[in-house]
Amino acid sequence: MKILVLGLPRSRSNFVTSALAEFYGVPNLKEPYCHAIEDSQVSSITNELLKTRDFVCKLQSSNVKLNMYTECQYNMYDNIYITARKNISDQIASLLVAKTNDTWGYYPAEPSSIVFDTDKHMQIVWEIGLDIYKMIILKNQLAEDNIHVKTLHYEISEEWVKTHLDNPKIDLKKSHYDYKKIITNYSELEDVTNRHFEKLKLL
Repeated sequence: MKILVLGLPRSRSNFVTSALAEFYGVPNLKEPYCHAIEDSQVSSITNELLKTRDFVCKLQSSNVKLNMYTECQYNMYDNIYITARKNISDQIASLLVAKTNDTWGYYPAEPSSIVFDTDKHMQIVWEIGLDIYKMIILKNQLAEDNIHVKTLHYEISEEWVKTHLDNPKIDLKKSHYDYKKIITNYSELEDVTNRHFEKLKLL
C-alpha cells in the first residue's frame, strides 16, 4: 500500500502521516521531495518510490511543482489525503507564532504576544494563499484523472484519526492555542484574511 499526504502549513500533516503509517504498519518516508530543487530530482525520487512496495509519505504544499504533475505519478498511490485548515486566520497566526518563536514540532506553554504587522507579516499571508491555490489546482487535476483525494481539516483530523485509525499513540501534540489571545490585533488579521481569501475557493 502506498499513501500520500499533501500537507498545507500548520494543518497537522505530520500527525496524519504518522498515524497512517502506524495504522497500516508501513514505513513513514516523511518528505522525500523536500530537497528536490531540479526537475530531474523529482523524477529520480518518483522512480525510487515506484520501486518501493509499501509506505506513507508527505508532500508539503511548498514543494508541490505543478509543472511536474506527470513526473510525480500520483496514480501510484492507493490513497491520497490533503490536510488543510478551515480557519485560515488561525492558520496564518499559527505560522506566525512558529516563525516568530522558531518553534517547529513543539509548542511553548505560554508563547509571547505578537502584533500582526502588515508591513512585516504579509509574506506569511501570501505564502499560505499561494500554497492553498496550488493545492486547489492539484486537487482538480487529480479529479480530472479520476484520482480520489480526501481532505482532512485540522479542526476534525484528530477525531477522524481516533475513529478510523484505531486511535494510534502518536507523540505529536496539538497546541490548543487561542490565537485571539496571542495575536493582540487578531481582528485586524481576520480582516486581512477575509479580503485576501474572499475570492479563493478553499479546500
